[in-house]
Amino acid sequence: MMITLTFTVDAGGPFAVGTGQPSGGLDDTVRSQTPLPASEIKGAMRAAACVLLDVNRGAAGPGGVLNAIFGAEGSSGAWAWTDAGPEDCFLIEKRSRTRLSQQTGMVTRESLAATQSAWVAAGKQPTFAIEQLAHLDDGHIKEHVALLVAAAHAVTAVGSWRNRGMGAVSFRPADWNEVQQVGAARDTIVAIVAGLANAGAK
Repeated sequence: MMITLTFTVDAGGPFAVGTGQPSGGLDDTVRSQTPLPASEIKGAMRAAACVLLDVNRGAAGPGGVLNAIFGAEGSSGAWAWTDAGPEDCFLIEKRSRTRLSQQTGMVTRESLAATQSAWVAAGKQPTFAIEQLAHLDDGHIKEHVALLVAAAHAVTAVGSWRNRGMGAVSFRPADWNEVQQVGAARDTIVAIVAGLANAGAK
């Protein structure tokens, strides 16, 4: 049976995952319907997993656990991410930004940018899901789920302009029963991730 893990998203302030596309007088925009897309969530979690396992992004090898979970060039991983939602959980606002010169401390010429950012609306709880795509034996499911949960906990920020106090987020399992049903209980996740890290260091 394929499993699905659901995670909550809590934001400590605005975040901006830009599309790179100008529109309506704005230099950059966010996706109005999906301001926190699956690609950003997956990328943030993979980066966190690399830190947890103390490996470079491509160092795990084609058969490594990181590539098995997240995929590698030319191959998809065993899991798929959804966008965070639903749409009404987010508020979109316009922002103006400038850039300061490191030499003078003054605003540089032609540096004013009009962009967008997103907030989590008051009283709303966005979620995203990670869905199993490939058949895995019980041992690999347990390893994968443990690393996914640990990586989710390790994510602290998404998007751009993080040095301006933006992007602070936290991801947590929406239902710990989903995690525990595959044998990755809270007290074993640290041991599983440590074991994976030690195996990768050999």
